[in-house]
Amino acid sequence: MLSNILAPLADGGKGQWPPSGVEPALTFWYEAVARIRGQLMHWMDKQSKHIAVGYPLVTLLLCLGDPNTFLSNFGPHMEQLYKHLRDKNHRFMALDCLHRVLRFYLSVHGDAQPPDRVWDYLDSVTSQLLTILRKGMLTQDVQHDKLVEFCVTIAEHNLDFAMNHTVLELLKQESPEAKVIGLRALLAIVMSPTSQHVGLEILHVHNIGHYIPKVKAAIEAIVRSCHRAYSQALLTSSRTTIDSVTKEKSQGYLFRSVLKCIPYLIEEVGRSDKITEIIPQHGISIDPGVREEAVQVLNRIVRYLPQRRFAVMRGMANFILRLPDEFPLLIQTSLGRLLELMRFWRACLSDDKIERDALDAKRLQRNEGLKRSSFNHSQEAIEFRASEMDAVGLIFLSSVDSQIRHTALELLRCVRALRQDIRELTMLERPDHILKNEAEPILIIDVLEENGDDIVQSCYWDSSRPFDLKRESDAVPPDEAKLEVIQRLAHSCRVGGKAHQSQDTDNKLDQWLMYTMFACSCPLDSREGGGSAATKELFHLIFPSLKSGSESHVHAATMALGLSHLDICEVMFSELASFIDEVSLETEGKPKWKSQKSRREELRVHIANIYRTVAEKIWPGMLGRKPVFRLHYLKFIEETTRQILTAPTENFQDIQPLRYALASVLRYLAPEFVDSKSEKFDVRTRKRLFDLLLDTTGGTWNQDGVSDYRREVERYKSSQHSRSKDSIDRLSFDKELSEQVEAIQWASMNAMASLLYGPCFDDNAER
Repeated sequence: MLSNILAPLADGGKGQWPPSGVEPALTFWYEAVARIRGQLMHWMDKQSKHIAVGYPLVTLLLCLGDPNTFLSNFGPHMEQLYKHLRDKNHRFMALDCLHRVLRFYLSVHGDAQPPDRVWDYLDSVTSQLLTILRKGMLTQDVQHDKLVEFCVTIAEHNLDFAMNHTVLELLKQESPEAKVIGLRALLAIVMSPTSQHVGLEILHVHNIGHYIPKVKAAIEAIVRSCHRAYSQALLTSSRTTIDSVTKEKSQGYLFRSVLKCIPYLIEEVGRSDKITEIIPQHGISIDPGVREEAVQVLNRIVRYLPQRRFAVMRGMANFILRLPDEFPLLIQTSLGRLLELMRFWRACLSDDKIERDALDAKRLQRNEGLKRSSFNHSQEAIEFRASEMDAVGLIFLSSVDSQIRHTALELLRCVRALRQDIRELTMLERPDHILKNEAEPILIIDVLEENGDDIVQSCYWDSSRPFDLKRESDAVPPDEAKLEVIQRLAHSCRVGGKAHQSQDTDNKLDQWLMYTMFACSCPLDSREGGGSAATKELFHLIFPSLKSGSESHVHAATMALGLSHLDICEVMFSELASFIDEVSLETEGKPKWKSQKSRREELRVHIANIYRTVAEKIWPGMLGRKPVFRLHYLKFIEETTRQILTAPTENFQDIQPLRYALASVLRYLAPEFVDSKSEKFDVRTRKRLFDLLLDTTGGTWNQDGVSDYRREVERYKSSQHSRSKDSIDRLSFDKELSEQVEAIQWASMNAMASLLYGPCFDDNAER
């Protein structure tokens, strides 16, 4: 109780002790204090068990006693406390007493003592503390807290000594605990609320700026070391890797501590590594503390370093784009974090404007610390590349996860709002910077809001129903997004076989479909030639699914290739021809199993559907300008016609999609072939194709009054009925076959109308 009463007197510092104007009373006080202290010392010598409660009171009585007595006993008292440091039962008590008596000495008597003597005492204390720390004798958090207090106390009296002999020495130690203490102490010193200067600039004020490079180098080394270790301990890492990193708990504590120093003490970690590039990934660290600190680092950079704000957004965006699609929750969380950072940027712009209007420059220079940096760069143009953020939002609008798509949409809205805020601020601060006639960029959100649901309606198509109505795709995304999507497509092709759960498999398929449709709908980059390696690589990633993919993958690949941008279709057809040749070579010399034959027939159908879908988008006059494109279609018509005419009866159902594809292609392209004056599409060819389609529509009859095609339909229906005795199954089959035949007849009649365009091919027509 007496210790608690006396402690505030000893901790008051210079000006509080000794009190002035009461000298007679102080004489009696000093005598009483000396007497009690002597009795306590004698008592503790005989009863060592009372040291833990006796020494704190003896220390206080020494501080509050006669000044001469204090100065003469200060050294011996510290020597006694050094001995108690070696006793684990008295260690914290000794630390607390050492700190109190040293602080009292420095604050009350330090200025009046010879500098060499003060330096010797400081050196003695720090040597003792560093020694027991190196020996691993200080393991408790409260002991580490006390060491931080030691460093701050010494810095308040002699900042030069504190930096050189405590902080830098601690940062040099091998143990993570020592480094943590050094970092905490340094942060407390330079961020003192009582100081008029914030950050390492305080060292310049005290003419010891030469320590700044050493301090920064030490901190940067710690950041790099922790980053190397913990970049292997993310929520996307394997359990084995995570366990090997996190088994050392102190390393995580060190990483959290050094993150607290950014950007107060360092803004970068060297020339090659960028803080804004390495910090975002630790937002998904396996260590919750590291995750929280990483997020706070990004927030602090946005708040205090205006010139680095876009670098934070870019670093976060690049990290999100590297996340595998197998982790939709992490993508959603990280994308939401990017959105929050952009919103925080907007809030900072508003706060900066209010502060600038409300406070004069001198007051900011004196009191605002790091906030001051927000105005140091006010005359610089604010960097913000909306197209890069738009590309990120556009990519994740194609996600299969609805929450990710929603966040991506909000991100696109925020991009527009932030750009407008920056534009308004720039016009106020630098009215000459923006030209009056500067063109407004078209942002993705503007396009989405202008077109609305029409975008979805125009891009949807279900390739599993080849006779369904199709809609033309219209998508011209930025090149940046295209390259990123192709990279993700390549990754999904590599890991596509690893899924075991059906839901996971479905998600991967949906994402694969999104990527393929997006990439194929992009036009050629203006820098690419017709035979672009990137475009060929895209097709080589998709083609294998046509041959050996699951039914869902086949439909997805057919859909994506059929909706390819017309600029890349010529490359696609050339690569597709090479792919077909490779498949044919694989089957040569092998036994002609029924399954192999079936796969070849299925591949023909898939390719026919691709040609059919592309034909619907070809502009008038295009085949006349692109002879290679025209030759691909003429070859397709020739081969498909031959397959239909030579197919055996049992292959009727396999030939049906080919009939529909041929009719669709002719419907759209027959007039184009005539206008192009192609020798391979002469009058005889048109006549032969017309007759083939006429048979499909029932326009030709044999002696029994039934067309060959209708006879094949009835024969196929009978064979299927004989296999099933269930009347419901028969009715369902009849309905499906009827719809199919009707769709083929409809397409054939339209194709016949197109074939009538051009010179007359009827031999019986009047001339």
